[in-house]
Amino acid sequence: MSPKVEIIFLGTGGGRFATITQKRRTAGIRIISEALNLHLDPGPGALVHSVNEGLDPQKIGAIFVSHSHPDHYTDAEVLIEAMTRGMTRKRGVLAAAKSVLSGNDVCEPSISKYH
Repeated sequence: MSPKVEIIFLGTGGGRFATITQKRRTAGIRIISEALNLHLDPGPGALVHSVNEGLDPQKIGAIFVSHSHPDHYTDAEVLIEAMTRGMTRKRGVLAAAKSVLSGNDVCEPSISKYH
């Protein structure tokens, strides 16, 4: 029997106009299995919509941010806070594009050095 993997779309919107209007939420995707609890591209509303769907953000084990657009990273820091129990535990994994962590010629880093 194959392991069960659950994919929960907390938002399927993307781009600046979907982000501005939130007609299609931009909260990202949660992928949950027995071995994994990952939040992919936690844009605006990721924390709130996770809680509304009954998904405990403190159970996240990994966060993946694909690139430095606001609809992909804005709630990453609050989910890092949840994953690390308010930055009191060194736990979980943050995987992100280099531009997200270090910035580039167009964008500043999207995740603070603190996080």
